[in-house]
Amino acid sequence: MGEFQFDGPDALEFLNHILSNDRAKLEPGSGQYSLLCQDNGGVIDDLYAYRLGQDRYLLIVNASRLEVDWMWIKAQLNSRNKSLQSR
Repeated sequence: MGEFQFDGPDALEFLNHILSNDRAKLEPGSGQYSLLCQDNGGVIDDLYAYRLGQDRYLLIVNASRLEVDWMWIKAQLNSRNKSLQSR
């Protein structure tokens, strides 16, 4: 499994753009099954998204799709001038 952590005031907006569910509904410490989506709605991968705190989120992605997920998310972040931490 791979872990991608998102921190900061723009994390929620960004994740709501690339994932199929609304993370605003998550309480800190909770998670949900979600889909990583292309801009056209196509599915890249399935994953679990957790809300760790007010502006902190963690995505747990499949090991077999780690590089594909990482490159796509990184491209989305770069186009929006955001940063990402992989663990």
